[in-house]
Parts: sequence; C-alpha cells; structure tokens
Amino acid sequence: MSTAVSTDSVDPIQEQYLTENCIQVDRNDEIIGPVSKRECHMNPLLHRAFSVFIFDKERRMLLQKRSSTKITFPLVWTNTCCSHPLFGIEQNGVDGVKVAAKRKLLHELGIDTVNVGDMEVMGRFIYLARSDSIWVEHELDYAIIVTNFDATFKPNPEEVSEVRFVTPNELNEMFIGGKELFSPWFSLFYKFHWLKTWWEKLDDLKSVRESDDMAFLTSMFAVKSVKVEISAANPRIRSMSDYTNEEGKSDLAMVSLNIHADMSPIFNWNVKQLFIFLVAEYSTMKNVLNLIFFVE
Repeated sequence: MSTAVSTDSVDPIQEQYLTENCIQVDRNDEIIGPVSKRECHMNPLLHRAFSVFIFDKERRMLLQKRSSTKITFPLVWTNTCCSHPLFGIEQNGVDGVKVAAKRKLLHELGIDTVNVGDMEVMGRFIYLARSDSIWVEHELDYAIIVTNFDATFKPNPEEVSEVRFVTPNELNEMFIGGKELFSPWFSLFYKFHWLKTWWEKLDDLKSVRESDDMAFLTSMFAVKSVKVEISAANPRIRSMSDYTNEEGKSDLAMVSLNIHADMSPIFNWNVKQLFIFLVAEYSTMKNVLNLIFFVE
C-alpha cells in the first residue's frame, strides 16, 4: 500500500479531475446515477471504468507506468490506459465506454489513430483495491483490446511516467523479478490468466470474449467470522543437526492438521481460491511460547 495522498496535497491538475462525474452502477452494471470522482474514490462506490490493452503487429503489449501525481497507485506499471466514462456523455453501455477509451488514449498517450471500431470488449470485471488510507478503487471494469497497433504516441507526463512494449516472457520476468510494482487490477488480469488467454487468441478474440458475463476479482480482503474446527494428529520430530554443536541445534517438528471451515455464511458464489493464514503456537523446554506464521 502506497503512502497516503492527503486531500490537501493532491496535484492541482489531478484535483480538477476529481470534480468529474463518474457513473455509479450496481453489480449488474445498472446505472444508479452520477457520482464525483472524489466521492467514489474515497467511500468507495462501485463505478464504471475501462482498461485498454493495446498490442502491436509483433504481438507485444504496450504498458504504461502511472505518473507520480496520480491519486491512486502512482508510479506502478499497468495496462495501456485505464480511466472512466463520464456521466451524461459516455453512459451508453459499451458504446459509451469505447468513446471514453478513445478520449483517454489521446489524453494520456497522444494516440489519435485508434477508433471505436478497432476496440474489442472482452468482458466486465468487478474489483476492489485500496491504494492508501484515503483513496480506494472499486470499479466495474470493461476490458478492451486493440490489436495491430502501428502508430506513434506521445505520453502525457501528468498521466504517464514511462511506457514499454513487452512480450509475454518479458512481462513474466517483470512480475517474477519482484523489482517492479503493478496496479492491482492489472495484477489480477495477469494472475488469473485472463491476459494470457487473450494474448494467445489475438487473432480470434471473439472466441474468448465474455462481454455478457461478469467476473469478480479482488485484491482486498474483508474481515469475517466463521466457525472453524482444527484438529492435530501424528506429531513427530526429526533431528536436523548434531547436538554436540550448541549453535547448530535444529529439529524439524511436524504435525498433521485437519481444518474444517464453514464458509457458507460469507460466500454466495463458488470459492475459486482460498488463502489460509495460520498462527501455530507451541512450547518447548527453553521457550514457553513459539509462533509460526503460514500463508497459503
């Protein structure tokens, strides 16, 4: 999580954008009404957005690194362009989103050669991700792909600090290397293999399009309580080193755990991935209490 950008220290240009009216929607993408960009990024309120993925004729994807003045997730890598359709002028479903995407491609990257007919909407994705203690993203995100791009571009430094074309292997290396930061929405597209699927089907995108469905993604966890039963069995210890060496004393302790958790009170859809955060307490002759932290 990045350092909080206080409401008093927002960049003057970015401050102007906070007065724009986004489109507040429900989880079925039905319009509720207008909501200011400031309000929907502080509460948070679900609003319509889009993410553009541009691929050139060599099948490389154009990434951008968000500028240092961005209110949410500054200086992180993400897909080509991300923004919001505006209430009143771009609220007509897919068509409105495409018009907004064309507008922002020009604004952020100086790209004026991509037309709405070049855009393929691959689906709609809901995610929630907190940038800091003040600002948060909660979007119903239209994923848009543009292929065979061969024009020039001129990044707007107020929006973009760096751009880069990458192959699938180069993107994998960026993620695996751990030196680069990525936006949560782009990370989710990558992690759950939506991006990989699209990349492999650039010549036949309609076969993997999910425009009529809604996918739920999240990088934010809510604290909920459920009934959990844990039982331990078959404890065993194996010596890992010579006890004649005082500094080398080391044992491996193992125990079989059976964990049963009733998730039905907090989930109303199938769980695709379950993270377990386990704190195990045990005592030895020298140490009354020891803790082991495990995440899977």
